[in-house]
Amino acid sequence: MHFVTQIWQLNVLSNIVKRALLFGGDEELLVLSETLEANKNVFIQKWYPGTSLNVSVESESQPGVQYFNNLVQLLRNWLGDYIKM
Repeated sequence: MHFVTQIWQLNVLSNIVKRALLFGGDEELLVLSETLEANKNVFIQKWYPGTSLNVSVESESQPGVQYFNNLVQLLRNWLGDYIKM
């Protein structure tokens, strides 16, 4: 039986981001960053139930959410000026 933990989920997401950076093109990176951003609230509610969803990235204190935000930011930084957010 396999139990999903926050660390396991973040590890899977990290591996996906890593492979996208190594082998994906701009479009794949853009879609992945948008998909992660769209699912951020689901991640927060799963691992930090009752936490406000309106916390700015800069003031976020939950380590798992900080890591998640950094995965998205890594993709955005890699894309550079390709996406204007």
